[in-house]
Amino acid sequence: MVRVLGHGRQPSPDDGYLYLVMEYVQGQPLLRHADESLEDSANLLAPDVIAGEIVDDLCAALEQFEARD
Repeated sequence: MVRVLGHGRQPSPDDGYLYLVMEYVQGQPLLRHADESLEDSANLLAPDVIAGEIVDDLCAALEQFEARD
């Protein structure tokens, strides 16, 4: 498990590219790990779509976590 250090959209908070900043963990890149864990990598979504889904899920989880306080 890694810590999420920041997230948002750049250059515009309304319609910019989603980004996620996590602490560094030595090892293979996340997308490579995801590719290798799928049986049929020919049907993968585009990397920006995958990244957007991950960021959306993590932002929702972070909001729920922060609401607990």
